Amino acid sequence: MNGTSVGLTNEQITQISGLLVAAGVPQSQLSSIDIQTAQATLDAAAPVFAQKSAAMAANATATSDKEVDAIQTGTGYTPIVGANFTFGEKLNIGLKYEFRTKLTLTNDTKVDGTGLFPDGGKLRYDIPAIFSAGFEYKILQSLRLASGFHYYFDKDAVIESAPGVKKDIEGNLYEIAAGLEYDITDRILVSAGYLYAKTGVGKGFQTDLTHSLTSNTVGFGGMFKVNDNLSLELAGLFTMYNSDAKSIDYSTYGIPSAIETYNRTNVLFSIGAAYKF
Repeated sequence: MNGTSVGLTNEQITQISGLLVAAGVPQSQLSSIDIQTAQATLDAAAPVFAQKSAAMAANATATSDKEVDAIQTGTGYTPIVGANFTFGEKLNIGLKYEFRTKLTLTNDTKVDGTGLFPDGGKLRYDIPAIFSAGFEYKILQSLRLASGFHYYFDKDAVIESAPGVKKDIEGNLYEIAAGLEYDITDRILVSAGYLYAKTGVGKGFQTDLTHSLTSNTVGFGGMFKVNDNLSLELAGLFTMYNSDAKSIDYSTYGIPSAIETYNRTNVLFSIGAAYKF
């Protein structure tokens, strides 16, 4: 590639020649390339690439890490009614209803890189009404079976994603639990249980900050009676969540849509002591 360039430096001509050779253009044909046409093509493409570069820079800023330092506090009151029924020495049945708790959370914000937590902002986040039923049955004097059912009236609760914007909740959540408790000795007790939780909120509720997932939980426990008044207790659980996903519109960032996936696991251990006065 020889001759006088139109707006191109010798270094640029060398770079273009190298790219063309790498792309498969024979070295012998490079001398016939119209440098003026190449310059015009580059000039026409420059504004397009500049526009794309600006858009990508804006996207990088919009999707960069955000820092939030905020505390949300609120006070609510929950009336609770319950009943217990005993049938002989083996069967015990309990019922309980917790009324919906109207709860308004107020932001105490020091840093808000997202703009979602303005200082002093308020958000309704009710605790739904809950109906619970359970029973305990003594299979043997040392072996007991317990089971429970919990139903959460999520659809009736006001849960906002932004002030005045109620989250879409399609259905209610329920839980089914069962467990066994066994006295190894008069002083040592062990237990194990399982809990299935079925969410019903629907995809309209799910976000990266708050989401509800169907889950399976297994747990165990143990207790050692030091004496008639004092006991030491140990417990643990492991929760496995079913993943969920939904399509998110990212057209603002030049992307038609993207799939957002929600999943997590939960492991908990606890050690405690109980004392009877």
